Amino acid sequence: MTTTTTTDTATAVAPILGTEVARRVEQACARCGGTDVTMEAAVRWDINSQEWQVSAVYDKSAYCGGCSADVSVDERELAPTPALATYTVFVRQANGQGTTHVSAHEAPSLVEAERLALAETAADWNDDVDSLAVLGVIAGDVELLSWDDDSWS
Repeated sequence: MTTTTTTDTATAVAPILGTEVARRVEQACARCGGTDVTMEAAVRWDINSQEWQVSAVYDKSAYCGGCSADVSVDERELAPTPALATYTVFVRQANGQGTTHVSAHEAPSLVEAERLALAETAADWNDDVDSLAVLGVIAGDVELLSWDDDSWS
């Protein structure tokens, strides 16, 4: 018996895979609405990372490049980016011969993960995508510890 379950978006598996979408915002000039705004900040040298680290942002001192003036800044909510989930995809030649190509892909949907896997397999095998078939897809990245195609011959 074969059971097939199809999930069209990564959002459905996001809670399982820990890929929930974070709230996104942009900072915009309250005067002109442009996003070419800067803020003054204090930075401190971090000896471990060998980089300057922001230690404070002075949110009372915004400057807009579009207005060429000191301005206040408004926070605007942005549309969320699609959640990406990891899919492990199993691909084989459509005629059932040969070995199985296994690859993991970050994608917003099952359909996109399959498309990426078919393209990767075609490139790896120097083959045409139309001569390949997806055998199965697992939600998540898996570590394949053992595989023996010879036992099925």
